Amino acid sequence: MAFSGSIDELISLAAEHATSEDSMRELSGKVLDAIKSDYKAKASGGQDSNGMSWAPTARGPEIMIDTGKLFNNISVRSSGGEVVVYVDPAVVPYADFALSCRPAWPEDGTIPPTWKKIIDEHMIEKFVGYLQKNAK
Repeated sequence: MAFSGSIDELISLAAEHATSEDSMRELSGKVLDAIKSDYKAKASGGQDSNGMSWAPTARGPEIMIDTGKLFNNISVRSSGGEVVVYVDPAVVPYADFALSCRPAWPEDGTIPPTWKKIIDEHMIEKFVGYLQKNAK
């Protein structure tokens, strides 16, 4: 399929493709995997991929993994071109308190470098893939 239009139109279409609901849903899964991997590292007494760690408790280094309820309910959804990370308070009513004491992601809303890399690589892959497919 050949594209007929200006380069600006092609770039705009590629950007729309990269931020489509399907693309964002796929990206959400990648971000969730990274968040859960980092959570496991911190919960086991180590550092996550961004160098964050949780101080050990009196019970030992394993933190916030007793029942798995909080961990298993960390979720993501795509909404309006954004990836939203959340824990449903109806399912885990203590989530806000627990995550304020032991943050699973930066409280200031910044995107950690390793997560940003995942996002950037995904967006580039989708953007360039669209251009390669349609700019022949």
